[in-house]
Amino acid sequence: MLDDVENDVDYWTMTSASKSTNTSKYSKNTKQIQQKTAYPSSPQNIAVEEQDAIDDIQNNTEPKQRSPDSTPMYSLYRATAQPESGSAFQFYYIVDSVYIHATRQKLPKQTLLTPKGLFDWDNKITFKLSINEMGRILSYLSRPPPPGPNEKISFIHTTGNAYTGKKQSNLLLEPGKNVGSYRFSLSRYRKDDTNNVAIYFDVYEACVLIEFLRESIRRSCGFK
Repeated sequence: MLDDVENDVDYWTMTSASKSTNTSKYSKNTKQIQQKTAYPSSPQNIAVEEQDAIDDIQNNTEPKQRSPDSTPMYSLYRATAQPESGSAFQFYYIVDSVYIHATRQKLPKQTLLTPKGLFDWDNKITFKLSINEMGRILSYLSRPPPPGPNEKISFIHTTGNAYTGKKQSNLLLEPGKNVGSYRFSLSRYRKDDTNNVAIYFDVYEACVLIEFLRESIRRSCGFK
């Protein structure tokens, strides 16, 4: 079912290279609370930001100001007429690491429905990339010529033990079916529970992700 997403002519594509919004309407105390929060912006906040962007377009108004201190993030969304085929990947930079959130679509595609309600964020998979893993993905996406059909890279993270329960997460990056496209697949394995999310992205989205990873690596090395 996931392999059909790339060639589905009825899918809706929306990508965003943005930062979570802190507008002037919030009080000083609210801003102080937000600044103490180390965890990435929630999908709900991101959905509000994207709905604001939609409203700006519809009302022909200037985009709202974004805070320079917000969490850097980049998103890939694929929504289809069949919810089982749609998926979303979000990339956050937080304290020398990049976090990936991946989840499936839970509702049919609807016009102007934000990711808050469209995707199943309550059952997302989270994967943390180290600086060296960022470098491997960056090298894979930016290499000339592009990777061949059988060239892929993967990462395996295992946490827990026999008492707390082991959890294994696998991230796979490989070429897509079309020239210049790629496919991310993120899987999580627990006892009696398996979850897998995959998404295709094109060469233009790969360029944005390359710049996102480059900047993340620079910050992780201490450059400003």
